Amino acid sequence: KLPIHTFILNLFKNMKRLISLLTPFNTFSTKVRLGPPEDGGYVCTVDMLDKCSCIMTYGVGNDIRYEEDFVAKYDKPAFLFDHTTGATAWEKPNMKFIAEGLGLGENCKEWYTHKEELNISKDILLKIDIEGEEFAYFNTTDHSKLKDNVVGLFLEIHWIDNISNQEKAIQLIEKLNENFLLCHIHGNSWGDLFQYNGFEIPKVLELTFVNKKLISEYEIDTQSYPIQGLDISNCPHREDYQLNFLNSI
Repeated sequence: KLPIHTFILNLFKNMKRLISLLTPFNTFSTKVRLGPPEDGGYVCTVDMLDKCSCIMTYGVGNDIRYEEDFVAKYDKPAFLFDHTTGATAWEKPNMKFIAEGLGLGENCKEWYTHKEELNISKDILLKIDIEGEEFAYFNTTDHSKLKDNVVGLFLEIHWIDNISNQEKAIQLIEKLNENFLLCHIHGNSWGDLFQYNGFEIPKVLELTFVNKKLISEYEIDTQSYPIQGLDISNCPHREDYQLNFLNSI
């Protein structure tokens, strides 16, 4: 174990860097919300929705309301993946579920392998919620594939109160930042809060990244989060989490 003073110093160092990476950018593109007015709804820019040919979702679980809304409003296909629910493959108009996961584990494949198997030739929107496995996944995947094929990425990162996960989150976001910009952030109110330097920070965060090839200009977004009219609490019985820690350093 680390001495307590070393642990505290590492915690503050990690959190200072992580908060700087979690500060979103204004890309001067209108934002919209799709999905339900609770857990399962996500915010992104209209550019991402307009430019994608389809959405590929990993860790969909049993909630397909975002994908249903996407299909209904944009008339583009949605491909849903999850190997953990026991559900079998199914299809309906503009939607296809495949009982496979993301990565290199059993019954898992890379998203770009699925993309090739599905004969998707154009850029996609990617949504990933894999319950903590995101850190290992993004440490090993081919980021050039993301750069060349993905216009935008929804990513949930988990349990950042853990100092090890803080370090992994820093590595993950720094790598994504080479080709993407964080354009939206939201705290998942089904997860708890932890204390840091006088702020309450959600342990689980929903992040939206946009490919830099869609951006002509950007600046640090100084508005308060959550954004009224776009962000809604994941848990109907809790107030939406205030992200006052942003722009605090």
